[in-house]
Amino acid sequence: MLVTWARGGKLGGKRGKAYRCVLEFPQACGIGVGTPVRIRGVPVGSVVSVESTLAAVSVQCEIRDASTVIPRNALIEANQSGLIAEPLVDITPRDPVPDTAALCPPTDQAACEAQGAIVCQNGRIAGVTGVAMDDLVGVMTRMAKKMEAAGGVERVLDAAELASAALEDGRPLLATAAALASEALPLLARLREGGLVGNLEQLTETAAAAAADVRALQGDVLTPDNVAHLKSSVRVLARTLEHVEGVARDVGGLTGDARVRGSLKQLIEALSRIVAD
Repeated sequence: MLVTWARGGKLGGKRGKAYRCVLEFPQACGIGVGTPVRIRGVPVGSVVSVESTLAAVSVQCEIRDASTVIPRNALIEANQSGLIAEPLVDITPRDPVPDTAALCPPTDQAACEAQGAIVCQNGRIAGVTGVAMDDLVGVMTRMAKKMEAAGGVERVLDAAELASAALEDGRPLLATAAALASEALPLLARLREGGLVGNLEQLTETAAAAAADVRALQGDVLTPDNVAHLKSSVRVLARTLEHVEGVARDVGGLTGDARVRGSLKQLIEALSRIVAD
């Protein structure tokens, strides 16, 4: 009776047929022979062997009763619990939970694998690392090193007190900002309802289209060829004015007619305005 109890058997009552499966974890997290296996916190079996490889840790478990099944979509975790970091293998079924009444028992390996809903005899399923004391110790060690680098625990506590005081001083500012936001939200809502935002968007689109038209017109008119022709025309007009001025001086010296000189002067002024434009 003591041996049966130590192996996890039930004293009194009928015991179902056990089956074994393999759970694979990235880290052992203290799991060894005899580690309890639980489903939703209830012990249903134990670990019978642990094998470590370069890829993962293979944990062979024995489930005491074949009526206790492990769904394929269950969350398998390697946890450490309590003050002494007791290792545990926790199994948490997730939705959709399979209908066990319509499934073959895991001991019927061929039919069970054909259904593919639960872990069968000698089947494998991957697990994850859950709550591990080693991770907590690592985090606390890194925090302690950073605190020492920052000047010690007292300096960190002083900084925390200053930050707390700054938050207390900033509470009125936060309250004022919240009040301004609450006042601005109805104004924005009225602007949206009045269509002002839509009108501004239309005006912006119209201005953008006009700017695009101006750029296109500028690109079509002020081409390099047109600019060269304009410069050539201006040079020709300038030379013409120089010749007209010379002719005007010669004619004025020969005729002495004031009307001829006036007409030539008006012609020169007209050409000058054309060149200026």
